[in-house]
Amino acid sequence: DSNKVVTAKNGEVTYDFLVVGTGLQYDYERIEGMTPDLVGQKGISSVYLNDPVAGTAKGGVATWEWFKQLRAAAEKASPDNPVNAIYTQPDTPIKCGGAPQKILYLSDDALRGNSTLGGKDVHMNVKSSFCKKGGKLFGVPIYNKTLVERVTPMYGNITDKFDHVLRKIDADKKVATFEHAYQIKGEWDPDLEEFNIINKTENVEMPYDFIHVVPPMKAVDAVANSPLGWQKGNAKGWLEADRYTLQHRRYKNVFGIGDILGIPKGKTGGSARHHGPVVQENLIAVMEGKEPTAKFDGYTVCPLKTQYGKIMLAEFNYDGPAPSFPFLDPAEPRWIWWAFDLYLLKPMYWHLMMKGLM
Repeated sequence: DSNKVVTAKNGEVTYDFLVVGTGLQYDYERIEGMTPDLVGQKGISSVYLNDPVAGTAKGGVATWEWFKQLRAAAEKASPDNPVNAIYTQPDTPIKCGGAPQKILYLSDDALRGNSTLGGKDVHMNVKSSFCKKGGKLFGVPIYNKTLVERVTPMYGNITDKFDHVLRKIDADKKVATFEHAYQIKGEWDPDLEEFNIINKTENVEMPYDFIHVVPPMKAVDAVANSPLGWQKGNAKGWLEADRYTLQHRRYKNVFGIGDILGIPKGKTGGSARHHGPVVQENLIAVMEGKEPTAKFDGYTVCPLKTQYGKIMLAEFNYDGPAPSFPFLDPAEPRWIWWAFDLYLLKPMYWHLMMKGLM
Protein backbone atom coordinates (compact mmCIF):
# COMPACT_ATOMS: atom_id res chain seq x y z
CA ASP A 1 0.00 0.00 0.00
CA SER A 2 2.95 2.35 0.62
CA ASN A 3 5.10 1.13 -2.31
CA LYS A 4 7.96 -0.23 -0.26
CA VAL A 5 9.59 -3.55 0.53
CA VAL A 6 11.59 -4.49 3.60
CA THR A 7 14.82 -6.37 2.89
CA ALA A 8 16.80 -8.61 5.24
CA LYS A 9 20.04 -6.63 4.95
CA ASN A 10 19.25 -3.14 3.69
CA GLY A 11 16.02 -2.18 5.41
CA GLU A 12 13.21 -0.46 3.54
CA VAL A 13 13.38 0.14 -0.21
CA THR A 14 10.73 2.22 -1.96
CA TYR A 15 9.61 1.60 -5.52
CA ASP A 16 7.47 3.02 -8.28
CA PHE A 17 7.05 -0.36 -9.96
CA LEU A 18 7.75 -3.82 -8.60
CA VAL A 19 8.42 -7.18 -10.27
CA VAL A 20 8.09 -10.09 -7.84
CA GLY A 21 10.22 -13.12 -8.71
CA THR A 22 10.97 -14.65 -5.32
CA GLY A 23 10.32 -18.26 -6.30
CA LEU A 24 8.75 -20.66 -3.83
CA GLN A 25 9.89 -22.51 -0.73
CA TYR A 26 9.90 -26.16 0.28
CA ASP A 27 7.89 -27.25 3.29
CA TYR A 28 9.40 -30.60 4.31
CA GLU A 29 8.22 -30.10 7.89
CA ARG A 30 4.61 -30.16 6.75
CA ILE A 31 5.14 -33.94 6.60
CA GLU A 32 5.16 -35.09 10.22
CA GLY A 33 8.54 -36.53 11.15
CA MET A 34 10.26 -35.23 8.01
CA THR A 35 13.09 -32.68 7.95
CA PRO A 36 15.61 -31.77 5.25
CA ASP A 37 18.36 -33.28 7.42
CA LEU A 38 16.90 -36.74 6.86
CA VAL A 39 17.65 -36.62 3.14
CA GLY A 40 20.49 -39.05 2.49
CA GLN A 41 19.75 -41.07 5.62
CA LYS A 42 17.66 -44.13 6.47
CA GLY A 43 16.60 -44.79 2.89
CA ILE A 44 15.21 -41.27 2.37
CA SER A 45 16.03 -39.04 -0.58
CA SER A 46 14.66 -35.92 -2.25
CA VAL A 47 16.05 -34.56 -5.51
CA TYR A 48 14.55 -31.15 -4.67
CA LEU A 49 16.74 -30.48 -1.62
CA ASN A 50 18.55 -27.16 -1.94
CA ASP A 51 19.54 -24.05 -0.03
CA PRO A 52 18.81 -20.92 -2.10
CA VAL A 53 20.51 -18.67 0.45
CA ALA A 54 23.75 -20.64 0.44
CA GLY A 55 23.43 -21.35 -3.27
CA THR A 56 23.72 -25.12 -2.88
CA ALA A 57 21.66 -27.94 -4.37
CA LYS A 58 22.45 -31.23 -2.67
CA GLY A 59 19.32 -33.12 -3.70
CA GLY A 60 20.74 -34.37 -6.98
CA VAL A 61 23.88 -35.81 -5.39
CA ALA A 62 21.88 -37.38 -2.56
CA THR A 63 19.44 -38.96 -5.01
CA TRP A 64 22.24 -40.40 -7.15
CA GLU A 65 23.66 -42.06 -4.05
CA TRP A 66 20.13 -43.26 -3.29
CA PHE A 67 20.00 -44.83 -6.77
CA LYS A 68 23.22 -46.72 -5.97
CA GLN A 69 21.93 -47.92 -2.61
CA LEU A 70 18.62 -49.00 -4.13
CA ARG A 71 20.40 -50.98 -6.81
CA ALA A 72 22.74 -52.62 -4.28
CA ALA A 73 19.73 -53.71 -2.22
CA ALA A 74 17.93 -55.00 -5.31
CA GLU A 75 20.91 -57.16 -6.25
CA LYS A 76 20.48 -59.00 -2.93
CA ALA A 77 16.68 -59.27 -3.17
CA SER A 78 14.32 -61.38 -5.27
CA PRO A 79 10.84 -61.07 -6.80
CA ASP A 80 9.51 -63.20 -3.93
CA ASN A 81 11.21 -61.03 -1.31
CA PRO A 82 11.42 -57.63 -2.98
CA VAL A 83 12.72 -54.25 -1.89
CA ASN A 84 9.89 -51.77 -1.18
CA ALA A 85 10.45 -48.38 -2.84
CA ILE A 86 7.97 -45.51 -2.52
CA TYR A 87 7.88 -42.36 -4.63
CA THR A 88 5.68 -39.45 -3.57
CA GLN A 89 4.08 -36.32 -4.98
CA PRO A 90 2.39 -33.78 -2.65
CA ASP A 91 -1.02 -32.16 -2.94
CA THR A 92 0.40 -28.66 -3.45
CA PRO A 93 1.61 -26.85 -6.57
CA ILE A 94 5.19 -27.95 -7.28
CA LYS A 95 8.09 -27.10 -9.54
CA CYS A 96 7.66 -29.17 -12.73
CA GLY A 97 4.77 -31.49 -12.02
CA GLY A 98 6.46 -34.34 -13.90
CA ALA A 99 9.68 -34.33 -11.87
CA PRO A 100 8.49 -36.89 -9.27
CA GLN A 101 7.88 -39.36 -12.10
CA LYS A 102 11.30 -38.67 -13.61
CA ILE A 103 12.92 -40.07 -10.48
CA LEU A 104 10.56 -43.06 -10.55
CA TYR A 105 11.37 -44.00 -14.14
CA LEU A 106 15.09 -43.22 -14.05
CA SER A 107 15.67 -45.22 -10.88
CA ASP A 108 13.70 -48.14 -12.30
CA ASP A 109 15.64 -47.99 -15.56
CA ALA A 110 18.87 -47.90 -13.54
CA LEU A 111 17.70 -51.13 -11.93
CA ARG A 112 17.36 -52.55 -15.44
CA GLY A 113 21.05 -51.82 -15.95
CA ASN A 114 20.58 -48.91 -18.35
CA SER A 115 22.32 -46.14 -16.38
CA THR A 116 26.04 -45.51 -15.99
CA LEU A 117 25.87 -47.84 -12.99
CA GLY A 118 25.48 -50.74 -15.42
CA GLY A 119 24.88 -54.23 -14.05
CA LYS A 120 22.27 -56.86 -14.75
CA ASP A 121 18.52 -56.30 -14.78
CA VAL A 122 17.24 -56.48 -11.19
CA HIS A 123 14.23 -54.16 -11.42
CA MET A 124 11.72 -56.94 -10.74
CA ASN A 125 13.40 -57.37 -7.36
CA VAL A 126 11.92 -54.00 -6.38
CA LYS A 127 8.25 -53.24 -5.76
CA SER A 128 7.75 -49.57 -6.63
CA SER A 129 4.75 -47.52 -5.51
CA PHE A 130 4.00 -44.06 -6.89
CA CYS A 131 1.73 -42.13 -4.52
CA LYS A 132 0.03 -38.87 -5.51
CA LYS A 133 -3.11 -36.82 -5.25
CA GLY A 134 -5.72 -37.22 -7.96
CA GLY A 135 -6.48 -40.04 -10.34
CA LYS A 136 -4.13 -39.31 -13.25
CA LEU A 137 -0.40 -39.45 -13.83
CA PHE A 138 -0.49 -36.26 -15.92
CA GLY A 139 -3.15 -33.61 -16.33
CA VAL A 140 -2.96 -33.37 -20.13
CA PRO A 141 -4.72 -36.39 -21.69
CA ILE A 142 -2.31 -37.19 -24.55
CA TYR A 143 0.69 -37.24 -22.21
CA ASN A 144 -1.20 -39.18 -19.56
CA LYS A 145 -2.13 -41.79 -22.18
CA THR A 146 1.53 -42.45 -23.00
CA LEU A 147 2.46 -42.81 -19.35
CA VAL A 148 -0.46 -45.11 -18.53
CA GLU A 149 -0.47 -47.28 -21.64
CA ARG A 150 3.23 -47.45 -22.51
CA VAL A 151 5.63 -46.27 -19.84
CA THR A 152 4.22 -47.85 -16.67
CA PRO A 153 3.58 -51.25 -18.35
CA MET A 154 7.10 -51.17 -19.81
CA TYR A 155 8.52 -51.54 -16.30
CA GLY A 156 5.99 -53.97 -14.87
CA ASN A 157 6.88 -53.39 -11.21
CA ILE A 158 5.19 -50.00 -10.64
CA THR A 159 1.90 -49.62 -8.79
CA ASP A 160 0.20 -46.23 -9.03
CA LYS A 161 -1.54 -45.36 -5.78
CA PHE A 162 -3.79 -42.45 -6.63
CA ASP A 163 -5.24 -40.13 -4.00
CA HIS A 164 -2.50 -41.12 -1.56
CA VAL A 165 -0.75 -38.07 -0.04
CA LEU A 166 2.23 -38.45 2.30
CA ARG A 167 1.44 -37.04 5.75
CA LYS A 168 3.93 -38.71 8.11
CA ILE A 169 7.27 -40.53 8.10
CA ASP A 170 8.68 -42.69 10.87
CA ALA A 171 12.29 -42.73 9.72
CA ASP A 172 13.44 -45.22 12.36
CA LYS A 173 10.71 -47.76 11.66
CA LYS A 174 10.68 -46.96 7.92
CA VAL A 175 6.93 -46.53 7.79
CA ALA A 176 5.17 -43.85 5.72
CA THR A 177 1.62 -42.77 6.50
CA PHE A 178 -0.58 -41.56 3.66
CA GLU A 179 -3.94 -39.83 3.65
CA HIS A 180 -6.07 -41.83 1.23
CA ALA A 181 -9.09 -40.01 -0.17
CA TYR A 182 -11.90 -42.08 -1.62
CA GLN A 183 -15.61 -42.04 -2.32
CA ILE A 184 -18.45 -44.34 -1.39
CA LYS A 185 -21.97 -44.57 -2.71
CA GLY A 186 -24.58 -43.14 -0.37
CA GLU A 187 -28.35 -43.18 -0.40
CA TRP A 188 -30.47 -42.85 -3.51
CA ASP A 189 -31.74 -39.32 -4.20
CA PRO A 190 -35.16 -39.63 -5.86
CA ASP A 191 -35.20 -35.97 -6.90
CA LEU A 192 -31.82 -36.09 -8.66
CA GLU A 193 -32.35 -39.73 -9.62
CA GLU A 194 -28.83 -40.66 -8.60
CA PHE A 195 -26.93 -41.93 -5.59
CA ASN A 196 -25.28 -39.43 -3.27
CA ILE A 197 -21.49 -39.57 -3.29
CA ILE A 198 -19.78 -39.43 0.10
CA ASN A 199 -16.16 -38.28 0.29
CA LYS A 200 -14.06 -40.02 2.93
CA THR A 201 -10.42 -40.25 4.01
CA GLU A 202 -8.38 -42.82 5.87
CA ASN A 203 -4.78 -43.14 7.01
CA VAL A 204 -2.79 -45.87 5.29
CA GLU A 205 0.57 -47.03 6.64
CA MET A 206 3.08 -48.32 4.10
CA PRO A 207 6.43 -49.86 5.10
CA TYR A 208 9.37 -49.02 2.87
CA ASP A 209 13.04 -49.72 2.39
CA PHE A 210 13.60 -46.64 0.25
CA ILE A 211 11.44 -43.55 -0.21
CA HIS A 212 11.81 -40.53 -2.48
CA VAL A 213 10.06 -37.54 -0.94
CA VAL A 214 8.84 -34.58 -2.96
CA PRO A 215 8.18 -31.85 -0.38
CA PRO A 216 4.99 -29.81 -0.23
CA MET A 217 5.69 -26.37 -1.65
CA LYS A 218 4.33 -22.94 -0.81
CA ALA A 219 4.83 -19.26 -1.50
CA VAL A 220 7.72 -17.57 0.28
CA ASP A 221 6.68 -15.97 3.56
CA ALA A 222 7.47 -12.44 2.36
CA VAL A 223 4.70 -12.71 -0.22
CA ALA A 224 2.30 -15.04 1.61
CA ASN A 225 2.27 -12.78 4.68
CA SER A 226 1.84 -9.57 2.69
CA PRO A 227 -1.11 -7.97 0.88
CA LEU A 228 0.42 -9.16 -2.42
CA GLY A 229 -0.70 -12.77 -1.96
CA TRP A 230 -4.10 -14.22 -2.70
CA GLN A 231 -6.13 -13.75 0.46
CA LYS A 232 -8.35 -16.81 0.03
CA GLY A 233 -8.99 -19.86 -2.14
CA ASN A 234 -6.71 -22.64 -3.34
CA ALA A 235 -4.04 -20.13 -4.37
CA LYS A 236 -3.95 -18.39 -0.97
CA GLY A 237 -0.49 -16.97 -0.31
CA TRP A 238 0.72 -17.08 -3.92
CA LEU A 239 1.07 -13.78 -5.80
CA GLU A 240 -2.34 -12.54 -6.87
CA ALA A 241 -1.77 -11.95 -10.57
CA ASP A 242 -3.87 -11.95 -13.71
CA ARG A 243 -3.18 -15.24 -15.46
CA TYR A 244 -2.69 -13.53 -18.83
CA THR A 245 -1.03 -10.15 -18.20
CA LEU A 246 0.86 -11.27 -15.04
CA GLN A 247 -0.10 -7.90 -13.53
CA HIS A 248 -1.23 -7.88 -9.90
CA ARG A 249 -5.00 -7.80 -9.77
CA ARG A 250 -5.17 -5.09 -7.09
CA TYR A 251 -1.83 -3.28 -7.27
CA LYS A 252 -1.43 -2.25 -10.90
CA ASN A 253 2.24 -1.24 -10.53
CA VAL A 254 3.19 -4.78 -9.48
CA PHE A 255 3.94 -7.74 -11.76
CA GLY A 256 5.03 -11.30 -11.11
CA ILE A 257 7.32 -13.79 -12.80
CA GLY A 258 8.23 -17.41 -12.16
CA ASP A 259 7.15 -19.89 -9.51
CA ILE A 260 5.63 -17.34 -7.12
CA LEU A 261 2.74 -16.60 -9.48
CA GLY A 262 -0.65 -17.76 -8.25
CA ILE A 263 -1.90 -18.76 -11.70
CA PRO A 264 -3.12 -22.16 -12.97
CA LYS A 265 0.06 -23.15 -14.83
CA GLY A 266 3.65 -22.09 -15.23
CA LYS A 267 5.95 -23.40 -12.48
CA THR A 268 8.77 -24.44 -14.82
CA GLY A 269 11.88 -22.78 -16.23
CA GLY A 270 10.31 -22.80 -19.68
CA SER A 271 7.32 -20.95 -18.29
CA ALA A 272 9.52 -18.28 -16.71
CA ARG A 273 11.18 -17.80 -20.09
CA HIS A 274 7.74 -17.02 -21.53
CA HIS A 275 6.81 -14.83 -18.57
CA GLY A 276 9.75 -12.50 -19.20
CA PRO A 277 8.69 -10.87 -22.49
CA VAL A 278 5.09 -10.52 -21.27
CA VAL A 279 6.17 -8.75 -18.08
CA GLN A 280 8.62 -6.55 -19.99
CA GLU A 281 6.05 -5.39 -22.53
CA ASN A 282 3.28 -4.87 -20.01
CA LEU A 283 5.51 -3.10 -17.50
CA ILE A 284 6.57 -0.60 -20.15
CA ALA A 285 2.94 -0.08 -21.12
CA VAL A 286 1.92 0.67 -17.53
CA MET A 287 4.90 3.02 -17.13
CA GLU A 288 3.61 4.91 -20.16
CA GLY A 289 0.09 5.09 -18.72
CA LYS A 290 -1.34 2.46 -21.06
CA GLU A 291 -3.21 -0.77 -20.44
CA PRO A 292 -1.17 -4.00 -20.56
CA THR A 293 -1.97 -6.02 -23.68
CA ALA A 294 0.70 -8.74 -23.87
CA LYS A 295 -0.61 -12.11 -22.74
CA PHE A 296 0.92 -15.24 -21.25
CA ASP A 297 -0.84 -18.26 -22.75
CA GLY A 298 -0.01 -20.63 -19.89
CA TYR A 299 2.95 -22.22 -21.68
CA THR A 300 4.50 -24.94 -19.54
CA VAL A 301 7.06 -27.54 -20.50
CA CYS A 302 8.13 -30.69 -18.70
CA PRO A 303 10.90 -32.76 -20.29
CA LEU A 304 9.66 -36.01 -18.76
CA LYS A 305 12.43 -38.61 -18.68
CA THR A 306 10.69 -41.93 -19.25
CA GLN A 307 13.96 -43.91 -19.34
CA TYR A 308 17.67 -43.33 -19.91
CA GLY A 309 18.07 -41.92 -23.41
CA LYS A 310 14.45 -40.85 -23.99
CA ILE A 311 12.32 -37.87 -23.01
CA MET A 312 8.69 -37.05 -23.67
CA LEU A 313 8.70 -33.28 -24.18
CA ALA A 314 5.36 -32.43 -22.60
CA GLU A 315 4.50 -28.89 -23.71
CA PHE A 316 1.10 -27.41 -23.02
CA ASN A 317 -0.74 -24.19 -22.23
CA TYR A 318 -4.13 -23.11 -20.91
CA ASP A 319 -5.86 -24.68 -23.90
CA GLY A 320 -4.03 -28.02 -24.10
CA PRO A 321 -0.96 -29.43 -25.89
CA ALA A 322 1.33 -26.73 -27.32
CA PRO A 323 4.24 -28.49 -29.07
CA SER A 324 7.04 -26.31 -30.40
CA PHE A 325 7.53 -28.84 -33.19
CA PRO A 326 3.98 -29.91 -34.15
CA PHE A 327 5.23 -32.15 -36.98
CA LEU A 328 6.57 -34.50 -34.27
CA ASP A 329 4.16 -36.45 -32.07
CA PRO A 330 4.58 -34.60 -28.73
CA ALA A 331 3.52 -37.67 -26.73
CA GLU A 332 6.30 -39.84 -28.17
CA PRO A 333 9.42 -40.24 -25.97
CA ARG A 334 12.43 -39.45 -28.17
CA TRP A 335 16.22 -39.57 -27.91
CA ILE A 336 16.50 -36.14 -29.57
CA TRP A 337 14.89 -34.48 -26.54
CA TRP A 338 17.28 -36.37 -24.26
CA ALA A 339 20.23 -35.02 -26.28
CA PHE A 340 18.76 -31.52 -26.15
CA ASP A 341 18.30 -31.72 -22.38
CA LEU A 342 21.77 -33.18 -21.82
CA TYR A 343 23.89 -31.06 -24.13
CA LEU A 344 22.04 -27.85 -25.01
CA LEU A 345 19.75 -26.85 -22.16
CA LYS A 346 22.45 -25.81 -19.69
CA PRO A 347 24.35 -23.46 -22.05
CA MET A 348 21.04 -22.08 -23.33
CA TYR A 349 20.00 -21.36 -19.75
CA TRP A 350 23.17 -19.53 -18.73
CA HIS A 351 24.05 -17.76 -21.98
CA LEU A 352 20.63 -17.02 -23.47
CA MET A 353 17.75 -17.33 -20.98
CA MET A 354 19.51 -15.64 -18.05
CA LYS A 355 20.59 -12.80 -20.34
CA GLY A 356 17.09 -12.30 -21.70
CA LEU A 357 18.08 -13.29 -25.21
CA MET A 358 15.40 -15.97 -25.59
